[in-house]
Amino acid sequence: MSRPSIAIAVTDAVRLRQWALQCLTGEVCPPPDVCPGGHRIFFEAERCAIALQRRFDEEGLELSFSRHVRQQFADRRAAETGRIQSARRQLRTIGEIARKEGCRVAVLKGAVPVFSDARAVDLVDIDLLATPTDANAFAAALGRSGYWPVGESTPRHLDRRSKGEAVAVEIHTTLDRLGGPLSQGYWNCLIPHDAIDDLFRLGGADHLWNLLEHATRDHPERRGNIRDIVLIANAASDCSVGELQDVHNRIAAHSAHSPMNRTLSAAEAMNAHEVVADTMEYESALRYAVRLLLVTLPIPRLLEGYVYQWTFALLLGRLERRDMWRQVFAVSIDPSCHQRVAWLERHAPGLGRGVRVAARIVRAGLALCGAVPAAMLSRRLAHRAVARLHHSQTPATKLG
Repeated sequence: MSRPSIAIAVTDAVRLRQWALQCLTGEVCPPPDVCPGGHRIFFEAERCAIALQRRFDEEGLELSFSRHVRQQFADRRAAETGRIQSARRQLRTIGEIARKEGCRVAVLKGAVPVFSDARAVDLVDIDLLATPTDANAFAAALGRSGYWPVGESTPRHLDRRSKGEAVAVEIHTTLDRLGGPLSQGYWNCLIPHDAIDDLFRLGGADHLWNLLEHATRDHPERRGNIRDIVLIANAASDCSVGELQDVHNRIAAHSAHSPMNRTLSAAEAMNAHEVVADTMEYESALRYAVRLLLVTLPIPRLLEGYVYQWTFALLLGRLERRDMWRQVFAVSIDPSCHQRVAWLERHAPGLGRGVRVAARIVRAGLALCGAVPAAMLSRRLAHRAVARLHHSQTPATKLG
């Protein structure tokens, strides 16, 4: 895709985003006429096909897309539905294992509403929370059930595990980014999960706070993502007035208060059935531009995710860059998934950790080689796309 066509696709994807926000929170409008690349990157980045379909079903309407775009939309909806169904099957099994092992396991983030047809959203993994002791026992039980490590651990969760083609499972021992122990208040406020008797979930304010941190700090590249706004809106609607005030107080004291405030404001407007003012159109344009640009760059598959993350760290600021470097030097909970490095960690822990950190430094350096030009081009394309959008913007036409 040439640079001019990328710029057009980015502008069109932002237009689709604003249309989708209006449909989800206000009057349902016909979609804008945009290029195929705009549709593709919008559906891929926003992950809101299920939410949009629910909204149109409520109104008894059909999406007035072209035949090709309708197929794109159907494919995205089928993929999201498949992951939701996979998570449902696994959570039933996870509940049975937790009961047999006597482990107290809580469900986090997008897995919390997964059994609700009115609230389920796309998810790529199942996040769980348990004390370090229960987490290790539960991970061992998952291993006996056929789950094997497929991703490295971090200071706050064990190795990601998966079984066949099912969505992966992450077992967290804390929610603290640096691996600090979770305060007793979180454990005291756990409540039974709505759909699985043997599992728990965070209390209302803690669940909402965890979602906000995840959508703005853990994944800054997802700021303003419609799927996350829908999920956060559902969590906010379950909070009492006091719990919501607690979350607003936490935001006011947080270093990432600006994106958190804007995300929660969008979610609260959605709950109030008000049209959401798109205060994250620039971040969204960046997200579309980066995704489209990286496809055109000759990046090895193993580095794609790291180049993507480092590109956003360069674009969004010092806080995000610091978080990326912290990941490089972090002490992981589990041994390395690589057999030789794991052996070295057992017999010479200091040397083993040094090897892992050195490998991350090399990987970061290689990723930055692609991230620097991608960030420069993405910033330029995003600015132009937003300027072009404002220049040509006209009110959406209401469906008759």
